[in-house]
Amino acid sequence: MKDSSENFDLNKTLGFNLNRLSILFRRNLIRALKEYQLQPEHWQVLASLHGQKKPISQGELAKVTLKDKHALSKMLVRMENSGWILRENHPEDTRIKLVVMSQKAEAEFECIRDNLHAHFRTMMEGFGRKNHDELLQLILKLLAFVEEE
Repeated sequence: MKDSSENFDLNKTLGFNLNRLSILFRRNLIRALKEYQLQPEHWQVLASLHGQKKPISQGELAKVTLKDKHALSKMLVRMENSGWILRENHPEDTRIKLVVMSQKAEAEFECIRDNLHAHFRTMMEGFGRKNHDELLQLILKLLAFVEEE
């Protein structure tokens, strides 16, 4: 009987390659955000807050960043100390912290976003718009499936 592990090739597995891709994209994002002294999770928070008509709770931001509430709280303190966000108590429940973009973040958001778009556009030039759109749709389907589990 043939041992099925003989043909196993880690480089041909979805999870391994998605993880590697995630790590490489994160490294690129870190490089692109370095001049602003932001981390990728900081950018996720700012992008989530941008254009919101009302503050977002830390609990909602924990879902976006996939961070536990304690780790997110520590990160938000650092972002507040750096002038990127403001935190305030919920008017009806002081246990809930609400988060809004600071004036600094509002003023710099579009510049940061445009620089990120340019950085990744340059990196992805050879991939093609059609491939990009198709891959994004597949990733969104996969995310929806995995998030249900």
